[in-house]
Amino acid sequence: MMEERLKALLEDVRSGRVSTEEALERLKALPFEDVGFARIDHHRAIRRGFPEVVLCRGKTPEQVVEIARRMVERGSFLATKADREVAEAVRKVLPEVEYHPEAEVLVWRGPDFRRRPGMAAVVSGGSSDIR
Repeated sequence: MMEERLKALLEDVRSGRVSTEEALERLKALPFEDVGFARIDHHRAIRRGFPEVVLCRGKTPEQVVEIARRMVERGSFLATKADREVAEAVRKVLPEVEYHPEAEVLVWRGPDFRRRPGMAAVVSGGSSDIR
């Protein structure tokens, strides 16, 4: 959850738009969420300046869909080594996710995304992502 969204949640609690119970449920998953087959780091962007990157290789399309769904709910989603089968499964559930087949990358930038001029990103989901 990005800092701005956390502030918005606190404002929603203060104004009464969100109950403390609902806010507590939203915060329980922070910073890590264990979904059985993966441990999602929702606070990585706050700590490191860039969100978690998912390596699709070794995961089923259904597992990637579940990870993507949970990450999109909380901010952004970036996945590497995504073949066409995985991309189709994710886009069936989350059509707003972009697929770049040449790079084998799935991306959803989220509402807090800000384009910054003059920057480039070299993205790797760990050393196993390097060809």
